[in-house]
Amino acid sequence: MTGYNAYAIESDGSKNMNVLGLGYVGGLCTKFFVALGEDVAGTYSGMHTLTHEGGHVLGASHDQSNPKPSIPGDPGSLKCPWKDGHIMSYVDGGPRHHSFFMVQSEANTASRAIARRSLLESEHRQHWAHGTGEVSRYGRSTKRILQKCFSERTKRDR
Repeated sequence: MTGYNAYAIESDGSKNMNVLGLGYVGGLCTKFFVALGEDVAGTYSGMHTLTHEGGHVLGASHDQSNPKPSIPGDPGSLKCPWKDGHIMSYVDGGPRHHSFFMVQSEANTASRAIARRSLLESEHRQHWAHGTGEVSRYGRSTKRILQKCFSERTKRDR
């Protein structure tokens, strides 16, 4: 979160000041695990922006979006009407504006499943590389998987 003005550079080089944040869709456990949000003083918009951009990182696209081919198993969000004003829409849907549409929740679940699969495959390869020849059971919680994700990212980024 920042108190500075967020903006996007358009293709013609101009600044688009109608931006509150940026988050890479499906960026969890990748080098794109980043989000930025503007907290406009006096508006209490920061938590909403944080949730919206965090939704992107966890795999949620804007409401009424096509599936992203770069994200395996992405359900898209065509079933989430933009006009209903859930958190991944810019429309203020009143109380709905503070909740995800069900398909967006599924997208977040898909993102966690993708992260889990990639981490488990990594552990499987490491297990075999150590010569044990056995496959361990993977009964870990999402919290443990995310901790491992952050740990692996830190090692990789050094």
